[in-house]
Amino acid sequence: MLEEELLEIYVDGSVIGKSGAVAVKIKEILPNGDESYREFLSRQFSYVKSGQLEIVACTCALDEVANQGFLRGKTRVVIYTDSKYVVENYRRSMFHWVGHGMRMKYEKPALDPREWKSLTKQLKRYSSEFKINVEIKKTQAHSNDEYNKSVDIMAKDAAREPMFLYPKPTSALSPQKSKKYTKTKGQPGTLMKMNGQQVSIKILNCEYWQKGVWVYKYDVFLDYISSWAFSEHKIFSKHSLDVGKIYLVRVNMSDNNPWIMEAQEMTDKSKILS
Repeated sequence: MLEEELLEIYVDGSVIGKSGAVAVKIKEILPNGDESYREFLSRQFSYVKSGQLEIVACTCALDEVANQGFLRGKTRVVIYTDSKYVVENYRRSMFHWVGHGMRMKYEKPALDPREWKSLTKQLKRYSSEFKINVEIKKTQAHSNDEYNKSVDIMAKDAAREPMFLYPKPTSALSPQKSKKYTKTKGQPGTLMKMNGQQVSIKILNCEYWQKGVWVYKYDVFLDYISSWAFSEHKIFSKHSLDVGKIYLVRVNMSDNNPWIMEAQEMTDKSKILS
């Protein structure tokens, strides 16, 4: 197998106190032999166990890879985790538990059934839809592997960040809150789905929340119709952004707890409809 046909993913989940986070690093071998990687994290979990987040980390990674187009030309995906729990049980979940009502031997209920079902669904999707074999391998916890160390640090740092619940829409916005997502991204008047993507936004309103966190109301720039759409929702950030300015931001992967992870002011507005 050619190296460029293989996609390697490093994942980790961390729980500190009542909050947890998932970190993912995607490693890709380019046709010229160079290594390329992308990392992301999701700070969206509360009152969870470490084992649950280790499963969720794999599920989030597979979802991210599929959504961001990393699968082009790939025939095999390998996920590296330091979780013995995940490595020893992901095949059992896929080939036995799910088909037997999430029951193990002697009819004993499997732990974390919701998380295992979600991971199994992604694994079967890769096999049937993408014709790609996914393997989950064990790495040594706190080893000298630079990628494993990186996701471990990312997950722990994110888990230490304050957890804020997404504020419920006010009565003025209630007509929009029942709208469902569609496959068309960013339709005016609908909630922008958080996929860890980059998007251009215009800051409409800013409120200081607490502990160095701001909450913003924003417009979304719709590339496919070259216009702005009022998002009618709020997003959290530790970045101090100015009202009226336009930013290229990267969001997290939590629709219930949306955050701006990276932000850069767009000084060249020639490509943006103001």
